[in-house]
Amino acid sequence: MSGTKKVALVLAGGGARGAYEAGALRFILSELSPQLPSPVRFQIICGTSAGALNGAFIAGSGDHAETARALSSIWQAMEISQVFNFTALDMLRSPSRLWQRPAANEAERSALLDAAPLHALVRRMFPAEGLRRRLSSGELLALAVSATEVATGRNLIFLQRHRPGPHEDIPYAQMVMRESTLTPNHVLASAAIPFLFPPMEVDGRYFLDGALRQNTPLSPALRLGAEKVLVVGVKRAFVVEDAQTVEQADRPPSLTFLMGKALNALTLDPLERDLKAVERYNALFRWGVETYGPDFMDKLNAQLRPEPGTEYRAVRTALILPKANLGRLAAEAFRLTPPKAPYASRLLLRFIAESEDEGEADTLSYLLFDRAYTAEVEQLGFEDARSQAEELARFFGED
Repeated sequence: MSGTKKVALVLAGGGARGAYEAGALRFILSELSPQLPSPVRFQIICGTSAGALNGAFIAGSGDHAETARALSSIWQAMEISQVFNFTALDMLRSPSRLWQRPAANEAERSALLDAAPLHALVRRMFPAEGLRRRLSSGELLALAVSATEVATGRNLIFLQRHRPGPHEDIPYAQMVMRESTLTPNHVLASAAIPFLFPPMEVDGRYFLDGALRQNTPLSPALRLGAEKVLVVGVKRAFVVEDAQTVEQADRPPSLTFLMGKALNALTLDPLERDLKAVERYNALFRWGVETYGPDFMDKLNAQLRPEPGTEYRAVRTALILPKANLGRLAAEAFRLTPPKAPYASRLLLRFIAESEDEGEADTLSYLLFDRAYTAEVEQLGFEDARSQAEELARFFGED
């Protein structure tokens, strides 16, 4: 395994943008890993939404080059009809769905799109036997997926582990870690984008996209004992020109433009703040060791650790984010290569594309599950990870 540390993989949510994560993992597992003294192995995997789908696939299939290539091939060949249906009849009845309360067995009426194709795809691809085997052997220590409970608004971290054991208590009531035997329904619940995809029932409760509360599940990885954490996000770091684009708009924003901004806001969870907090703790621990000697951490944990197995520790982090604007890429892909999809689906996407500014097509970037876009985003993830090859080699290779 990479060094002697527990290595965690944290994958963010983002609809069709999830192709970016597949590309980054393809570089790490097929290009970088063979060049390292020890192959890359992820003992803890945490994901939200598309990150939950990608993470579950890696967790159950193994963190190998063949797995990464298989995951990438899914995104490279993606078609809208594999993810959702939208018909002319749906166009007519969509407004009424906003006001009517569905019957107990009609959760699909709570959404604009029919996600039955996605449900079938995930159930077919979910590596249940591989996940069970890898967890039983200890090759994988934990898989965690984040979802939002509809009734309470709580963020539930559904967790399956090698063996039950302690983890740090979450210090606020709106987030709960729950031991479960993970199924396709758990990851589909994590990926149920509100308003667009229907909520999923798990153990008699309904759940939506985990991005509503925690788009990048770094916190569960830390609480499960990770000592190294690789985070792959799907939204580039905020830059001033993004704000200027909005301020200089020459007309009021459209509904789809605002929807895209709302989806982007969901992905702006406090990742940067959390990573900086990790670095502050690391600096404190380094100071303690330098000042009080190599047994400083042992003394600190003897006095302050909450319970065995949850010791204070230094955590090394690495972050991969898109360097390009994925909303702009979606607009360009749609304009240059209109997707092959049923007429109503194409009409819906065209309406979204024409309602958004070309440089800010965020709603489109979450819904354009078409190979013209997802293959380009997958390759972007590969190239961005390759541009950080030296940093990633040090991350995986050094203790």
